[in-house]
Amino acid sequence: MSRNSIGLSAAATAFFAMVSCSPYPIYNSSGTSVRQAQVESEEDDSKPADHEPAVESRRIRREPSERGAVSTSTTIDPRLFRRIVDTYIGTPYKRGGGNLRGIDCSNLVFSLYRDYDGTKLPENTRGLFRLPDVVEDDNLQVGDLVFFNFAETRSPSHVGVYLGDSRFVHASETTGVVISSLEDSVYRSAYRGARRVSPQLHTGE
Repeated sequence: MSRNSIGLSAAATAFFAMVSCSPYPIYNSSGTSVRQAQVESEEDDSKPADHEPAVESRRIRREPSERGAVSTSTTIDPRLFRRIVDTYIGTPYKRGGGNLRGIDCSNLVFSLYRDYDGTKLPENTRGLFRLPDVVEDDNLQVGDLVFFNFAETRSPSHVGVYLGDSRFVHASETTGVVISSLEDSVYRSAYRGARRVSPQLHTGE
């Protein structure tokens, strides 16, 4: 180590000793006392990073809907709809994708309804969740949209389409387009509710 380095190190040590022991505040160029800046830095180091939330905050609770339950019935033909679903099974996940080479969750919903009868739905999860027809858990029917939240946000982050018998089709980031069960603990804990595509949307009214 050079003499200059040793000298700088000794000077720095002496300076911080003076800051710690001096009864008078010493200010830096920004107007903040050196001791205060040091304490704030130590406090910031103890906080978890924004992208690493505390474990207890990871559990997402379902928010009660402010809208009433849906009174309309679905007009979906289960057999025809399932044949369309089968053409997408195994499609790899691709964020922003909208075809058989790669597709994401909201674009899968959009594509299934487009292929079924030409219905044009919003192409993002937030827009789909804003559909007005809310479905109670005990009234799910084939074609209903089911929503989940795997993120630290109020709005759902994932959507699929209900197929009956507690099963739904969706585009998973890890496995692509698959059929999963609402009874699976992963989806049960993240479930945020369901919406129905009303007959008016099917007919374009």
